[in-house]
Amino acid sequence: GAFSVSASTVAVARRRGRTVKYLATPAVRAVARSYFACAEAPGAELEDSGNSEATMGSHWEKRNFFSELMTGSTSAAFTEVLSEFTLALLDDTGWYQVTPPSPDRAPFKFGRGLGCAFLDTDCRAAA
Repeated sequence: GAFSVSASTVAVARRRGRTVKYLATPAVRAVARSYFACAEAPGAELEDSGNSEATMGSHWEKRNFFSELMTGSTSAAFTEVLSEFTLALLDDTGWYQVTPPSPDRAPFKFGRGLGCAFLDTDCRAAA
């Protein structure tokens, strides 16, 4: 059935001409702002389309988190990475004690430091 979430957990904003939902827990929001170098980032964008309604609103947005393990799809051509976004979410739940990842793990790099324009520009407009 349907459920509602707290505004402190999910933020809603207009981006790229449509309504977008963001996971906006404190650690996730801090990671998003630092990682993307965008002080206005409301959090980490959640999937709003794709091949399955099962991924909508419960996985990271593929356009922003391409090879992250918690996107709604995978690709054999790329190594899926557990990023600081998912670790921040696990930490924010209070159910897990997250230790910093070891330096030898594959780092998540997609979109790092690209600023607010990366988050706010439609992929088709940037092509």
